[in-house]
Amino acid sequence: MKVPVHIGKISCTLPSSWEDVTIGQWAELVRHHNDLSAFRLLSIFSGVPYTTCINIDSEKFDPRVFDM
Repeated sequence: MKVPVHIGKISCTLPSSWEDVTIGQWAELVRHHNDLSAFRLLSIFSGVPYTTCINIDSEKFDPRVFDM
């Protein structure tokens, strides 16, 4: 099941479990294994570009994004 969230003005979904993670997302996790910041993970799982994620004011993130 994918969870709908808003990152800034961008609507996207995040996987709710490892079963929802795609092969492409897994490959990105492996590719960036030395740089897995919260923003990198958010970018990989949401499909929102990393540069967009790091430049959005945190007050514009859906609060569920930070629930860990």
